[in-house]
Amino acid sequence: MECRFPSWLLYLLLVLVAVPIVFGVGIILASGPGNPSTIGRVIFGLVDVSILTFLVYGCFYVRRYRIRIDDDAISIRGVFRVKKISLHLISEVITTSQPRGGTDSLVLDKENILLTKIDGGLVGFDALLAELGFKLKPYRALFYRRGVWGPWEMRVAGDTHWVPSEPPRLARENGRRMNAILIVGFILIAMAMVASNWLWQN
Repeated sequence: MECRFPSWLLYLLLVLVAVPIVFGVGIILASGPGNPSTIGRVIFGLVDVSILTFLVYGCFYVRRYRIRIDDDAISIRGVFRVKKISLHLISEVITTSQPRGGTDSLVLDKENILLTKIDGGLVGFDALLAELGFKLKPYRALFYRRGVWGPWEMRVAGDTHWVPSEPPRLARENGRRMNAILIVGFILIAMAMVASNWLWQN
């Protein structure tokens, strides 16, 4: 089974590519009082080229990206290379939904190391996960999922029944890391407020 990005995404990027081109041509042809100086045009040109490069790369990425599940591996074709992940290396598949980030699946090995990320925007994303679950059945890999605000659920590869579960190890580690960042941030803000108040009084 092979999945790719929807064709409309490529067409959208191609339309967006025309925007910096038109903008750049307008800057080059601009003349007369009130227009940007030479330095300003150079800066605008660099920004324009950067945006254009990013969009062109996005077009190539969307056009070439493929993910295919074979009998013994997952094949992922990017812009420059093809990456293969043996199925026996996969231990967990974690699918989460974010309010702004959409739905994605993280494929992890037994050491909790990220092997690849499967974008939820791929055509046939759900069917791809179902096929992956079937292929991973002999390896007893675990599948986790969570909605935007809902609880965690888990099932064993090849099974169709989801049961309530504790968060997977990666989610717990990310939660602890986020809590530590928030605590340090609050401490730094408090220290800055105390320091500014002391400087104001002295």
